[in-house]
Amino acid sequence: MFNFTSYMPAEIIFGRDCVLNNANKFAGSKKIFMVSGRASAKLSGALDDIINMAGEIKSELYIFDKIQENPLLSVCYEGGKAAYDFGADLILGVGGGSPLDAAKAIAMFAANPGLQPDGLFAPPYKNDPLPIYAVPTTAGTGSEANAYSVLTLDGKDVKKTFTYVKSLTTASNIFRSLNCLFNIFATGSSFTLLLVGFGLFFKVYFETKLYFFMILPIFPRDTRRPCLASSTFIFRVPNTERFL
Repeated sequence: MFNFTSYMPAEIIFGRDCVLNNANKFAGSKKIFMVSGRASAKLSGALDDIINMAGEIKSELYIFDKIQENPLLSVCYEGGKAAYDFGADLILGVGGGSPLDAAKAIAMFAANPGLQPDGLFAPPYKNDPLPIYAVPTTAGTGSEANAYSVLTLDGKDVKKTFTYVKSLTTASNIFRSLNCLFNIFATGSSFTLLLVGFGLFFKVYFETKLYFFMILPIFPRDTRRPCLASSTFIFRVPNTERFL
């Protein structure tokens, strides 16, 4: 028998315009430090929502967009120093697993200005990390709902995990938005069409017992470049809906 303990107290907010419609969640913050990659936040439309939200609550916004795939420890350290100098009171990770993982490390570095890069993996820490919010734009990493941060050590091609449960428990809200126009035939993706057909088969065959909500290509606002929406599976049984 496997024994394990699960503790994931993050608040998840899902829906159309969920960032803008929940601007009150950010209202206590005066300086938001956003962590993202070079392009995903902009292409997905998330950046526009965040800029509008920050303007609505009259909060300053710093955009740190230096995170690449397999985030480097040195870049996270640089981000932590930038967040500290900015006087950030909230870290906002936007993107896939790499920006979200980096946001957790940056939150700890920002709250502990004397902490050296290698010290991130050697608790205890003087201070808890800054509050962390997340706007995931991809599916599958799960970084938005756990306290783990996988970082790459500079010059070693080795990954190491930073774990601190209060990276989530301090104050973590997860925003998933459906602001883009769904168009299942837009990209001509045979894989997408296969999933659509598979889902429709299950819906018809099992009537209302099982529904399939699959990966759909979407067009972000202000661009004609398609990206992929989150993949969500909804298993429907009497009086129960389970979201994975």
